[in-house]
Amino acid sequence: MAALCCASISAEIINGTSGDLTFSLNTETGVMNFDGNGAMADYENQDESPWSPYVYHITSVRFWGNPTAIGDNAFCGCQNLTACNFPSTLTRIGKNAFNGCSKLTGSVSFGNSLTTLGDRVFKNCYKITGFYISATLTDIGTEAFAHCNGITYFAGNNDNPNYTIADAVLFNKDKTVLMYYPAAHSRTSYTVPQSVTEIGDWAFSNATNLTELILPDQLETIGLCGLENCSALMEITFPASLQSLGDLAMFGCTALTQIVTLATTPPTATEFTFHEVPKTIPVYIPTGTFEAYKSATGWKAFKNKYPIPDEAIDQTTNNKSQTTNHKRIQNGQLLIQRDNQLFNVQGARVE
Repeated sequence: MAALCCASISAEIINGTSGDLTFSLNTETGVMNFDGNGAMADYENQDESPWSPYVYHITSVRFWGNPTAIGDNAFCGCQNLTACNFPSTLTRIGKNAFNGCSKLTGSVSFGNSLTTLGDRVFKNCYKITGFYISATLTDIGTEAFAHCNGITYFAGNNDNPNYTIADAVLFNKDKTVLMYYPAAHSRTSYTVPQSVTEIGDWAFSNATNLTELILPDQLETIGLCGLENCSALMEITFPASLQSLGDLAMFGCTALTQIVTLATTPPTATEFTFHEVPKTIPVYIPTGTFEAYKSATGWKAFKNKYPIPDEAIDQTTNNKSQTTNHKRIQNGQLLIQRDNQLFNVQGARVE
């Protein structure tokens, strides 16, 4: 019988310990059982666990007893793992614990003891369909749900002090940050609430059903990969308040037919913010900002920039005439609606 870290090998059964828990893995069936009370050990990386040579054998994980924590990197890279139960006694699931478990299937519901999800805990779990966020879960790490392309909903208890859910979308409590949009939701149009000032990293990543996304007037930031691979999105209008677009924020938005930006100072961007966005599409910018956008990183790659007339920027009501101007996108064109009539960006009336 050969020893492997803290585990012993007997035929196809791997036995060992991890922190306060014992485990048994049947390499033939792929079933892995944990038992005991307390926390699993944390691992510096996915190669440090005693079952690391067998990660491709693991197909299901079951916890018995009263476990309180799933350790850092515990099942990272278990590409054949399809099922795991999450006991109600868990208080923490560590960073990268299920990162890369691309076959983990179904919805995930956390019990009323869980307080912490580590960084990248479910990143690249493509087949998870939904998450239920309990009222006790107050610490969600960065990129926790990044590239969970199969999610159709977030749900939860809005008594949670740090997070709230509306229309299946996860926000911080006061709805100033849109954290994650369910990428596989069936709707084709979504209006971001006016309270939102930041669209977080990976927030709309792979939301491939969206053809229309309406951004709020006070939005300041779109984070890293914020709208990555929104491959059906046809146009986007950035508000005047927008200050920054993260690296790869618009990467893979290949269906875009035009961009409108109302910001008089070009929002900061990187060389790869608009990677794979067609650079020949029209980009409408405020009058008098051509030179700024011509030299701005990211923006300068677009070949066709056109000024927006003042009417398109001024969307407020004139108190004297009670005339209201609104922007509209119709058949891929930016139009101005004024006094119930439509005008193009050159000022000509459109029938």
